[in-house]
Amino acid sequence: MMVAQRLFVCLMVLLLAAPAVRPEPAQETAGDPEAAFRLGFAEELPPGERVQALERVVKEHPEGKWADDALWVLGEAARQQELDRRVVYYWQLLMAARPAVELEEFTRGRPLYQASGLPQVVFFLETAGMTYVREDGTFTRSDRVFLNVKRFNPVPMLVWEGLGRSYQTLEKFDLALKAYRKALESAPPRGPWGRKYAQSIEKLERALEAENAKNKAEGGDEAAGSESPPPETPRREAEEDEPTADREQAPATEHQEGD
Repeated sequence: MMVAQRLFVCLMVLLLAAPAVRPEPAQETAGDPEAAFRLGFAEELPPGERVQALERVVKEHPEGKWADDALWVLGEAARQQELDRRVVYYWQLLMAARPAVELEEFTRGRPLYQASGLPQVVFFLETAGMTYVREDGTFTRSDRVFLNVKRFNPVPMLVWEGLGRSYQTLEKFDLALKAYRKALESAPPRGPWGRKYAQSIEKLERALEAENAKNKAEGGDEAAGSESPPPETPRREAEEDEPTADREQAPATEHQEGD
């Protein structure tokens, strides 16, 4: 009995004296998308590892509710740093997978969200009484007909706007035009956003029309310049100046040479 107790005490001493091995972040959050997402905001981690944590959420849990938050965060961080290619990369994926993206409460509490412009949009909608927008259809209750309404979600609208601006910076004007059209479709029926996007669309359409007309004109000029002019018919001055009798003797001369 005493030997067993001594062995137990020695084992405990060894365990307590052994240095604790900190597991890798990926091991800590394996199978938990929310924990992996929160790891993307851990200040003790370098920025590269935070990005990897968010990208891991998208890769390992693409159908989960935290995947769209991760893509939004990655794109918004790139937008605030004016990294337009990354904005396009992350937000293209976001709108292809989650066109009606909504952000979780944890994401809305981050400083990144506060600097995104979304809180200002929400505040404007609330003060203007535009928090809810009408949906198709009606419902009846107590012999009264009511309109279907839903709370307006400004995230898709501003994501499309951000894509439009990044495409413009990258001089991909046709894609910028498509993005602004999507932003207009996502805008509320009232407010300044519809007018702003309509103006952006109009400017891009005019610019694209002018560019297409210029390219067409330049292409026509190049095509015209590349065509060789038709060969001029050589002027037969001898036939015009020589007498008719001499012209009639020419074949005979050739025949004699052939003999």
